[in-house]
Amino acid sequence: MQKDTTLISFLSISIAYTIGLLYFTIAETILNGRADDFGVIIFWSAIFEFVAWLVFLIYPLKKLNLKSKIFNPLLFPIISMIYLELVFILMIGWGFLFSGYYIVLEVAAVVGYSFGFIYVYLIKSTRFNNFIRRREINRLIILYPFLFIFLFLYAFPKIMPSTAFRFMPDEIQADIVEKTIPNFKKGDSFEDLDNSLPGYFSHIANGQGNSFASHGDFSFVIEVKNNKILRLEHSKQKDPDFTIYGSNN
Repeated sequence: MQKDTTLISFLSISIAYTIGLLYFTIAETILNGRADDFGVIIFWSAIFEFVAWLVFLIYPLKKLNLKSKIFNPLLFPIISMIYLELVFILMIGWGFLFSGYYIVLEVAAVVGYSFGFIYVYLIKSTRFNNFIRRREINRLIILYPFLFIFLFLYAFPKIMPSTAFRFMPDEIQADIVEKTIPNFKKGDSFEDLDNSLPGYFSHIANGQGNSFASHGDFSFVIEVKNNKILRLEHSKQKDPDFTIYGSNN
């Protein structure tokens, strides 16, 4: 049976792309408390992986004999990890070797291994190859990257904003902050607000402190003492008077 290596490799690199993004967000959150520059990573990694698939994967995979020993399920993921890591370094990764931002090299390795693992199993599955011959399935596969981005960047923060908060790009975090702050008022427990925006108020220690923040046209001021909100004002007006008179520490 003729195998559609192009469609299967596209699906494999798309799933590997999402796994790489999840690895990045989790690793950055563990190390830094949040995933900085995640919006930039989503955009540029999508472009890189599409170009890498187009230029460095489609043709070689068409030419390789699927009965070759390199398509061993244990061996091929390692080969693809090394290959895609070298492709990444050749294209743009060499710049990160000198900047010390090594996590992107880790992400490239994760994407490479994931691609090989997924591809070798899908290409060898007769049931899957029969399944994707249906035209509507082909369309769903092509739409997969867009579906993931919609679910992760739109549905996830809408349904579970406090859980999603740490993993979101700055713009979505700002939107969550704007929707969360008005739900609290003077006298409320600061701990509840802190749990709703995990990591956001890291500078308010031991339930004491104050802060002013501005996100676009939304701004707010908060003063906290003994884990109680003493003052919480928010506004969408330009240059509101949010003067903080002294410290609660």
